[in-house]
This record gives sequence, C-alpha cells and structure tokens, in this order.
Amino acid sequence: MLIRLADGLRRRANPIIFAVACIAGMAAVLTGGAGRLENGLEEVRAAMLTKPVSGETVIIEIDPQSLREIHNWPFPRSVHGRLVDKLRQAGARQIVFDVYFLSPSDDPKEDATFAAALERTPGRVVLPAYLENAEAEFGPRIERPPMALFRTHVRIASIWTLLDEDLTVRRLPYSVAIAGEQRPSLATFLADQPSQRLDSFPIDWSFDLASFPIVSYADVLAGRFEPDFFRGKNVLIGVTSTMQGDYHALPNGDRVPGLFVQATGSETLRRGPPVPVGDWPALAAAAALIGLSLVSRKTPLRLLVLAGGIVLLMAIYVVLRELTPLILGMGPALLALWTAALLQSVAGMIGAIISRLTEDPGSHLPNITAMRLSSPAAGITIAVRLRNSIEAAALLGPDAHRELLRKLCSRLSLAASGAAVFQVDDHSFAWRADSGLEATIEAVEGLHAILASGVTIDDCTVDTTVSVGICDDADLDTEAAVAAALLAAERAAQRGLSWEKYEADDDGGSWRLSLLGDLDRAIDHGEVWVAYQPKYDLETRSIMGAEALARWSHPERGDIRPDLFIPIV
Repeated sequence: MLIRLADGLRRRANPIIFAVACIAGMAAVLTGGAGRLENGLEEVRAAMLTKPVSGETVIIEIDPQSLREIHNWPFPRSVHGRLVDKLRQAGARQIVFDVYFLSPSDDPKEDATFAAALERTPGRVVLPAYLENAEAEFGPRIERPPMALFRTHVRIASIWTLLDEDLTVRRLPYSVAIAGEQRPSLATFLADQPSQRLDSFPIDWSFDLASFPIVSYADVLAGRFEPDFFRGKNVLIGVTSTMQGDYHALPNGDRVPGLFVQATGSETLRRGPPVPVGDWPALAAAAALIGLSLVSRKTPLRLLVLAGGIVLLMAIYVVLRELTPLILGMGPALLALWTAALLQSVAGMIGAIISRLTEDPGSHLPNITAMRLSSPAAGITIAVRLRNSIEAAALLGPDAHRELLRKLCSRLSLAASGAAVFQVDDHSFAWRADSGLEATIEAVEGLHAILASGVTIDDCTVDTTVSVGICDDADLDTEAAVAAALLAAERAAQRGLSWEKYEADDDGGSWRLSLLGDLDRAIDHGEVWVAYQPKYDLETRSIMGAEALARWSHPERGDIRPDLFIPIV
C-alpha cells in the first residue's frame, strides 16, 4: 500500500511540485513571509559589493576630543552659533543638525547668539523635530518641533527611523507628520531632495561608512581644516561619542551613531529614489523556470535548472540594484525555487527507491513489483519461462546473460503487442493482455516463430527455448495470476508443449506441493498399481506383449493422472 502511494505521488510529481512551489511563492507575496530571504540577499549584496560614498555630505562629529576641548555635553548654544558662522564662511551648502533644540537654555543670551547665527544663514540650516513613539503600540505619541525662537530662519526635518522586528534599521521614511505638518526626513535634505512622500525607502547599506568625510567638531571651531573642505557640501552635525547612546543596529550586526543612518539614507537617494518593482515579476519568472526544469526526466538536470534559475534571478536583482533605482522583489521567487528544488530532491529520492524496488538488480528490467504497480486491472496474464536459462548463464557469463534477458524481453514485446513486459524472476517474463483469450493464444503461438532464430550475443547465437503459460482467472491479483501462469508454463515444459492454460481444477490447490511425500505412503498401501496395455501385432493379428503403466488411485482425490506425478518422481 505504501509503495503504491509513493509510486502514485512519483507519477504525479510534476504537477504537485509546480503547484506547491507556486502556492508557497504566492503565499509569501500575500503574507510578506519572505522578508527574511530578501533581507538575507540584500545583506549578501551589501557585503560583497561595497562602494564609496559620493563625498557630497561631510560629517562633523561631536566626539570625545570635542567634549574635552570645548565643553561637557550639551554644548552652550553660542558654540553652535560659532560653528554655523564658521561653516557659512567656509561655503557649506546646507548645515544639518542631528541635535535637538527643543527648549530654552538657562542663559537667554546663549539662545539669542545661536538665533543670530541662524538669521545670518537663512534657509541653509536644518534643525530636527523631536518625535517619540510614532507607532501607537509603544505608548503615547510625543512630538515637538524646535523652539519657536529658532524656527524663523531654518527648515525643520525629521530624524525618525524605522526599526524592523529584530530592531535593525533597514528603511527610512521620506517624511513624518510632526506637530501637524509633514516633515521631510533629514536624509532627504542631505540628498537635496526634501520630500513629503508618505512612504519609506530601503537604505543601501553597501556604502562604505568609513568613506564619509569626517572631521571633529573641535577641529572645525579651531579652524583646523582645508579652506575648501566644506565648500558646496552638505554638512551633518551629530554626536558620535558612545556616552550619548544614540546608536542603531545595522543588518550586518554592526552598531553606528544615528547620524550615519541619515547620511547613508541620503547616499541612497542621491542614486535615485528606489523604485520597488514588486514580487510578482520575479515570481512569474520563477514559475517559468520551475516549469522548464520539469521538462527533463532526469533529477540532476532538473536541480541544475533550478539552481541556475536561483543564481540568474539573484544576479538580475544585484544588477538592477547596482545600476538602476529598481528593486526587484525576490523573496517569494527564491522561496518558490527552493521549494521546487526541495520537492524535486525528495521526488528524486522516492524515484530512486522505487526504481530499486521495481527493477531486477541484474538486468535492470521492470520486475513483478513494477507489474503490480502498473497493471492492477484484471486481464489475461501470460508468463514465458526460458528453459535453458541456467545453461546460458553458466556458458555466457553474468554480463552476457543479462544482455540475453534484455534482448529476449525486447522480442517478447512484439508478441505482447506493445504491452509492458516484466521480468518476474531470474529466467521468466510476464505481461497482461487486454485482448480476448483466442487472440492471446494466437499471439502466444506466434511467439515461437519470433524466437525461432535465437538471440545473438557477442557473435554467438543463443537458442531461446521457452514455455508459455496463460492464466485468464480474473479473480486473481497480479502476483497470484503470474504464479498461476508460471505454473502452467512449467507444466507445458514437463509435457513437451509450447504453451498451456492454467486450470484451477487441475491444480487442486496446495496438495501438489506434498505429492512426492504422499507417493511413498501410496506405494505402501497399494494405491499405486500397474495397468497393462496390450501390444497388438496387426500383421499376425495377435497380442505380442504388454506395456506396463503406473496408475495411482488416491483414496480422497481419485485417480491421479500419470503426467502429474511421474515428472515429480
């Protein structure tokens, strides 16, 4: 039962593999369940294809050196005002702070000094707005823009970042609603593309963060930089000291200060805002590749096509990601291809097991198990036994004998009128015929003509003397019908006939297996006796002698035909 179920699955493997793989891919599209695959692919791409940044953004870091030389954190606002003046004089295009200015300082003069510096640099300074718990499930939403004194001459940005379930930063919003207005993200300002789009974009973490031009806040205040270092550049100012704790987890496991997240987001946007293509195009290509793989009958070739498809789609993803803004959704497609490869591997193993169970180990011809699986329906069973198989095996050797069996099977296929022929033991074959008994007998009688010329093996013509048995009992299963047909073939050989039909009444059941043992008892009890058949001389018209014939009168089964027990004796 189990092997029949496995064989049924194997025969229907192609549509099952295709359907299950496509359903897995579509389910991933509808549920977003392939996100980890896409994240993994993106991490591999970013690690293998690192590239330098454009250099359009210069980072001024508030590092331990700055804390030692200038002031403990937070710096007085007059210090920030001096920095703004320095950068304005150095020709910076934009001055972007990743530092909050939410409430008045203890000294109003400090605020006034900073506000004056902002007024001297109108529209070129960007200050961040504070936002906490933008997602409602994390608590009450808190949002605050910079204090009113500083808003007149600046633009306001959001530095809100999106965290995945693993608390990793992979995306940034284009803008976030804060204090009733849609505030572009700080990254869009740095990319000179301030936007109020409501969606988000994936950060390209293949940029080498070490390639950002970085200078210490203290060095800028002290004038320790080249004259044109800031000219025409966007400048990002923020804390990098670990004491401030503004660090974010990256997909590769590193942790970086928050201003590097915004700076890398700006580099992503400089190459063109990412354009998600969606998952369906790649999934359609994966379905086509799966269908193409199923054209081949060989499991290794199928797996090669699927593996090539995975590599091809990944290559297309990388090329599009590197050379264009297009982002091809790959997770569902990869899931479908991997599912197909897994199912194909399982189907291949099942096929290999079934092949071992359904093939003769020597000739590799289909055996009686294969016959039982492929022809369960009732029909006339024909069995052919090669009489001189033992002699042929001894004289030809195992390899030539296997070749003899294969060629004999090919000849038998002619008599079987296209029906599958099975090797049911070391020297016997069988098949099922759908035609009537008379047509079957006619085909069997023609079989001897097909085999009369023998079979040529290694320049040697081997005589193929066979005996044939026929069983037309529709109530017998495959194995029982084959056994009955083989018994009829054996009887045909014993009687010197070319074929014989199995008759259940002649067989009488399992008692024939103990016939020889019963014969000794029958002799002791006088059940075996001699009948004399006279020999009559036609010329002299007289009896010239007699032929002694053994007869057996069984007390239960009556007279037993001599042809049943004489060959056994």
